[in-house]
Amino acid sequence: MKFSTALIVLVSFVVAGSAASVPVIKADVAVVAEQISKLDASISAVPDVAGGATIPQITAIATNAKATISALEKGTVDIKGSSTLNDPDAKAILALVKPYVTIVLHALGVIVKKKIAFTAGEVVLIGPVLKDINQAATAFGSALVDTAPASTVADAKQIQKTVKDALTVALAAYP
Repeated sequence: MKFSTALIVLVSFVVAGSAASVPVIKADVAVVAEQISKLDASISAVPDVAGGATIPQITAIATNAKATISALEKGTVDIKGSSTLNDPDAKAILALVKPYVTIVLHALGVIVKKKIAFTAGEVVLIGPVLKDINQAATAFGSALVDTAPASTVADAKQIQKTVKDALTVALAAYP
């Protein structure tokens, strides 16, 4: 009997300890925003001329895309590891997410606009990276929606839809 009680207490501590706290989620959102900003800057650095992308620029885009995907994946795991957020915490997290949606839209718009700057071989490489970003962003958005209280679900879904629509356009440009 003592063993089962001790086991229940231990499991409770492990489960409680594995749930991500709101500060951890906020920190994840900050890292995602930072990585998206770096990705946007690396895409924006490519000149708008045919074949104008250099190997260092392409490397920077690939490196920043990978870091963005990793940040989104970590954020997704942490959000899923939390319980449903309360209203003030959910609103605070969405307030952190909203500003970087504009950066996401800019980065995706620029990658479409600058397609001419990449050679055919480079274009072929960008499509799979965009698919990976789409998958990571979709999972991140779904995690936000799934843990949002009823009062913030509509806002979370709108953010998710806005990003998904922009990703759809970018994916169509790089099939």
